[in-house]
Amino acid sequence: MADIDFTSNSKDRQRSRAALWGWLLFMALFFAGLRLWEKEYGVRSGVGIPTILTAVQDHINPNRETWISLARLPGIGKVRAMEIVQFREHYQSLHQQDPFRQAEDLTRVPGIGDKTIEKIKSYLVFDSQE
Repeated sequence: MADIDFTSNSKDRQRSRAALWGWLLFMALFFAGLRLWEKEYGVRSGVGIPTILTAVQDHINPNRETWISLARLPGIGKVRAMEIVQFREHYQSLHQQDPFRQAEDLTRVPGIGDKTIEKIKSYLVFDSQE
């Protein structure tokens, strides 16, 4: 009769369990870190309380800020913030000056209307006001 090695099967199961627990621990740490990053930079989809509180603490100049800062504004998400930056850079390359002198100038960016301007007006600052 052939000898059957029952210990190797047990060791394989132990290795599989250890690998599974290691993978679960890695994923938990990854998502916890992602959650902290979202709170810090306010780039979650949808505007939550931490995002608004971060935006209230400082004024944002749409002629200078990154899309990450602009995305913190109420009603402005990642896509709209990137469109603001793209519009600004294109305008500055053509005219050699800043495109936004007051909040209403942001309506030149597609998708931003009067309702959005009313939401974000109190958070904005322009070079003449700094």
